Amino acid sequence: MNNQVKPTDTRKLLDWIEGNWEMERTAGTKESSVRAEMWHEFYHKVVSGDFAPDTPSLPTIKPDGKGFRCDACKETFSAYEWNRATKMYCGTDNISPIETTSCGDAFFVCPECDSERKLSGLEVVE
Repeated sequence: MNNQVKPTDTRKLLDWIEGNWEMERTAGTKESSVRAEMWHEFYHKVVSGDFAPDTPSLPTIKPDGKGFRCDACKETFSAYEWNRATKMYCGTDNISPIETTSCGDAFFVCPECDSERKLSGLEVVE
């Protein structure tokens, strides 16, 4: 369930590309000239942001609904998402929905980090 983007250090990547470009550029053969041009183009695509990660989508919470923030990963999800993750974790549809449960000791499973969280530890976001 974890769809987080793994960041890349752009400066390290550009340094590596520059090193390869310089090596091919100074080699002096026709083949190395073609490879140098490829490295040069790759460098400019990285600098222009062609490989920048997409902005992560925010959780969808209905205007009249409320969300629940996990105290472990700090992500906020709708009641539907918490209930769905808990049902999958427990292997049954027979759970008390998060929005109707009043017992603070009841646990639910975070859709992001898969950790069991007590209802009393979740922050309600409206």
